[in-house]
Order: sequence, then structure tokens, then C-alpha cells
Amino acid sequence: MEKKVNSDKGRLKISMKVEVFTEGAARLPCRKISKKILNRIALDVAEYLGLTGKIITLIVTDNQYMQEINRKYRNKNHPTDVISFAYMENPFPATGIGLENMGDIYISIEKAITQADEKCITLPEEIKVLLVHGILHLAGYDHEKSESKSVLMKRTEKKILSYINSKQY
Repeated sequence: MEKKVNSDKGRLKISMKVEVFTEGAARLPCRKISKKILNRIALDVAEYLGLTGKIITLIVTDNQYMQEINRKYRNKNHPTDVISFAYMENPFPATGIGLENMGDIYISIEKAITQADEKCITLPEEIKVLLVHGILHLAGYDHEKSESKSVLMKRTEKKILSYINSKQY
């Protein structure tokens, strides 16, 4: 799904694009989560952050596939809820020449279901948390670098969640 805005010449141009795929045994729709809803949430998060001229790839997967990724790239032999792979170290402003791929976000739908059940919240609520977290990593936020960066990321997550929770999906 794409978000289009008017250019200074009066033509529509694509400001953001979100591509959603499934991997492993994951299937959509699942408990009121569809590709369309994931797209809309991701585009709203990107809009809040002022991201333009970017592509975000979202892969919804299962625990087994997520464990393989976690083991391969983080040396942790267990599934996790969300992993982001940014394609650039320091995101920079859009050049206006095509869309720039920010990176990939993997979300384990199985882990999200388990966490939603444990927190007594809906799957869409948990997915919003994971998607916001993943997009912030693509935008350069990193809670693992220092305590101050962790606090900043958590504060930003809360603001974005408040913003997107005010919308209907």
C-alpha cells in the first residue's frame, strides 16, 4: 500500500510504501490482522515520524522462522517477537529520486498472539506495539545502545501508540 501526497507541481507522488509478506506457516488475515491493516498502521507511524520517500518491508512469520533469524543474526536460539534490519546506518532525507528502502521488519504472529494473551490485550494492540518498535529501529532508534537512548525510544513509542490508538483500523 502506498501513501500519496501532492507534489509542488500539483501531481500526486508516492511518499511512503509498505510491502507486507508472510513467511513460514504464518497466514493473514489472523485475528483481525490483515495486510491492509498492517499497511495502514505502518503508514500512520511513518507519517507521525515524518518519514517520506521510503519503502518499509514487513514480513509476518511464525516462531520457527523467527528463531532461525534470531539464531543466525543475534546468536540467540529462541523466537522473538520483532526483529528489524535497517538498510542504512544513518537515515537521511529523501532525495526525490525514487523510494529508498529503509529495511525489513519481521514479526512473529505466534509470539504476538502469546504476548497479547499474556497481557490480556487484543492481537491488534500487540501488533501495533511491535510495528512501532520495528519502525523506530529502522528510523535509527536503538534501545540497546544506552540508557538515555532506551528512554528516548520508549517515550517515542508511547507518543506514537497514543497517536495511532486514536485512529480506527
